[in-house]
Amino acid sequence: MMDAAVQDLEAAAGHRIATDRGRVTAIDAGDALTDGRHHRLFVRLHRLRRRRHGFLYTSAPDRTTQELATARTDASAPVTLARDAIRSRDRPGP
Repeated sequence: MMDAAVQDLEAAAGHRIATDRGRVTAIDAGDALTDGRHHRLFVRLHRLRRRRHGFLYTSAPDRTTQELATARTDASAPVTLARDAIRSRDRPGP
């Protein structure tokens, strides 16, 4: 489901996914849609995905409690941003 959401985001930003640059393209699309306001968050999520891969598929060390708490906060942030944007859009104007 997340991949479909990323593709929708990229399509909305006018980007086409290239297999060799898929995650970078997702960050670029997010930046385009948000005027770069959330670039640091998008990069942190990309790094989180890479760390998750290392933990699950290689011999990377276990994550600390603090790292997991930060990851949870970062992973929840786009949902909060989207929810707030939808609520703001749906509010009646003045």
